[in-house]
Amino acid sequence: MANISDFSTDQVFRSLEDLKNWVQNIARSQGYVTVTKRSKATTFGFKSKAQDGWKLQVVRDDHNHEPSMCMEGHSFAMRLSDKETRLVHDLTELNVKPLDILSTIKQQNENNVSSLKTIYNCRHKFMISQREGRSPIQNVMHILHTKGYNYEYRLNESTNELEELFFMHPISLQMWQAFPYVVLMDATYKTNKYNLPFLEIVGVTSTRLTFSIAFAFMHSEKTSNYAWALTCLKLTINNSFCPRVIVTDRDLALMKACEDVFPQSNHLLCRWHIFNDITKHCRKRIKSDKTWGSLHPIWKKLVESPTPSAYMQAYADLQLLLSKDPVVFGYLYNTWLEKYPDKFVSLWTDKSTNFGNSTTNRVESQHAKLKKHLASRKRDLDKFIYVIETVVQSQDTAIKESFTRSIIIRKPKFKDEIFNSLRHHVSEHALDKILEELCRLKGFVPTPENCGCQLRTCFGLPCAHELAMYVDVGMSNVFSPIPLDSIDIFWRTLDFKPCVFVDYGNLNVDDHMQRWKEKFNNQPDHVKYSYIRKMEEIIDPSKIMINEPSVKKNNRGRPKVKRGHHQSQAPHRYSCSELNQDPPRHSSSFFDLNDEPTRHSSSFFDLNDEPTRHNSSFFDLNDEPTRHNSSFFDLNDEPARHSSFFMGMNEEPIDQCSYQFDLKEKAAKEHSSLLKEIPSIFHPYITRIQNVRGDGNCGFRSVAVCLGYDENEWLFIRQQLYDELLTSYEDYSRVFIGCNGVLDSLSFFMTDRTTPPEHYMLMPETGILIANRFGVIVQFLTTVGPVTFFPLWRCPSEFQNHRVLTFALVYINHYVMVQLEGEYPMPPISALWIRHKDPSAAE
Repeated sequence: MANISDFSTDQVFRSLEDLKNWVQNIARSQGYVTVTKRSKATTFGFKSKAQDGWKLQVVRDDHNHEPSMCMEGHSFAMRLSDKETRLVHDLTELNVKPLDILSTIKQQNENNVSSLKTIYNCRHKFMISQREGRSPIQNVMHILHTKGYNYEYRLNESTNELEELFFMHPISLQMWQAFPYVVLMDATYKTNKYNLPFLEIVGVTSTRLTFSIAFAFMHSEKTSNYAWALTCLKLTINNSFCPRVIVTDRDLALMKACEDVFPQSNHLLCRWHIFNDITKHCRKRIKSDKTWGSLHPIWKKLVESPTPSAYMQAYADLQLLLSKDPVVFGYLYNTWLEKYPDKFVSLWTDKSTNFGNSTTNRVESQHAKLKKHLASRKRDLDKFIYVIETVVQSQDTAIKESFTRSIIIRKPKFKDEIFNSLRHHVSEHALDKILEELCRLKGFVPTPENCGCQLRTCFGLPCAHELAMYVDVGMSNVFSPIPLDSIDIFWRTLDFKPCVFVDYGNLNVDDHMQRWKEKFNNQPDHVKYSYIRKMEEIIDPSKIMINEPSVKKNNRGRPKVKRGHHQSQAPHRYSCSELNQDPPRHSSSFFDLNDEPTRHSSSFFDLNDEPTRHNSSFFDLNDEPTRHNSSFFDLNDEPARHSSFFMGMNEEPIDQCSYQFDLKEKAAKEHSSLLKEIPSIFHPYITRIQNVRGDGNCGFRSVAVCLGYDENEWLFIRQQLYDELLTSYEDYSRVFIGCNGVLDSLSFFMTDRTTPPEHYMLMPETGILIANRFGVIVQFLTTVGPVTFFPLWRCPSEFQNHRVLTFALVYINHYVMVQLEGEYPMPPISALWIRHKDPSAAE
């Protein structure tokens, strides 16, 4: 070696490890790394003639390369010491980011040359060692079981994949039993590598801090998925109590599930989400900046209206402001004011004790904190559970600290005698609200009529006219302290003692085991084996054989259109009046037929009523698809064979107001008049005609039948087309001449009377809307001139199957469903489509 003298030493080292470290330090200072080539060892350690220490002898003094200028890049030099490895493990358990771990190590050891990859490798080995040979899902079950979580799960019966997982931390259950009054919930995304939507349910303490109640990974966001998660939540307390208030955003599926599982709770909608939704749908349609600037304060005034007169005045102001923007006002009225005012306007919400919780901001904040801890969008579920553990423990610490502050700290502003019975027994926030109400007493004499009682009904605290009994309004002298029992129990809870009793019934397992043994002994051997295997899975969940969930793709929103090389520039759509102007890219919320329904279904209309047998017009747009009641469906899948769309030509027709003809039977001759209304070129290919009720909605009834539904679902079809036009009004105004007329024709949603002529289906404009909304090919047959419509802004690759819908105009103003089969001639393509199509749709 170049500086062999540096390695010459007479020092006696106490251990072999000390000798190696000394050699490594000298070698690194010279730009080299030394390794152990070979050594002789026994069971008790290395052989050595000297029992009192180790000495170094240099045998060869050459090296096979020039000294390095730096040690970075030498795999041996980049190794972590045992102490550094333990530090990486400890910091990993604390969810410290790899980059921060590396910085910490280098601060403690200036000679460390490890790279970020070294930290990642060490972390990976540590996580693998923690699993102890278990699969990722088995490790999840092991963690939940060993840490005492309440958990439930559902599997895909065909693939044995984990589809849904509900879990609740034991500390969370303790918190919820202490504060069961308010529940806020919301779903979020991009938290795990399987792209499963994540539902988080939180509560609020008397000190205004948020705590996590429960969590759930769901396969999709339909009513059935939410109902399963909420039912699991209900089972954790054995249906012993019901929240007073549940706050969500306008997720129709979640709203329906809350009403089904917790029917006694008051359901409120997030005010913050409502205005975000208004901004999203209305900002572009309001041309005047002045009008838009005035909309926010007027809407805020309307939402916070405490009395009917204040609400009506704000409503009138809103009408006046939007008198020149009827489309915007129509959206606000149809989407929010007509259906849900009792869920977000103070006039109604303050009648329920919600303790000031009217938004889901607390849940959104918890989402942000959780994702900050995760530090990645592709986490395994077992890593997710470790993060939940950290989050819940930090909540527990912060809440207990706030309890202690309310009990031991005495603030000067609460020194008056009126607070004597409340200090140290009620949360500081409640005292602040009472102090604000006391300020109202100055200048007016409160009575039950003029008080409003908002503090009592909404917060459970004494309002102005109650406080007047303890204060001399004129002299401002206190007569007596406010009694403690006038404060709602929510504000008096400053610990985690359960305020409600949870009755789990008889928990003696002996009777259950005896019945299990009796049933077990009566089974054949293969069933006994199955019983034993299931019991072992209960005793040791880490042995459960469950497959990992499949990675969901495009679980939220509309997928991006894949563009070819010839579509490098922004697509153009041309208007009749502005052929040289490039309109903006279409931004409509498409009814996506290849994906799960979107979470925030503000673009879907819902009558918000329970479906009944006698009125199929009422439906929930987030329910599972059924033959007569569905809103979410996939036109790339074949409808069920029992659907009216696929009834055999020799079967009995459905016993409803519609009727259909079998053209292969003699009875079809009686209805040959319908054939005369259809161009003769199509007659050889017509296998079925289904007539519908002629009430002015026949066009929409025919489309419903074409899609495989009962004709009474015409209201759903009309609402979907109305929303398609409304949410993309500016884009369609470039396509249709007289867009307002099309919107007016769709604006009729009454089921108790005949539709006026001005609300009949308007063709060919409605044909474009049908193709765009449902992603289908529409064939419209008429003696004047049949025509075909394709989706304007979607390319063929977005559809697995190309579904064709055919209906005809007969008797001048009546529509019927027509089924064509065979190699029939396709009607000419609509001129509207040719002129305004997107380049991607031209394929």
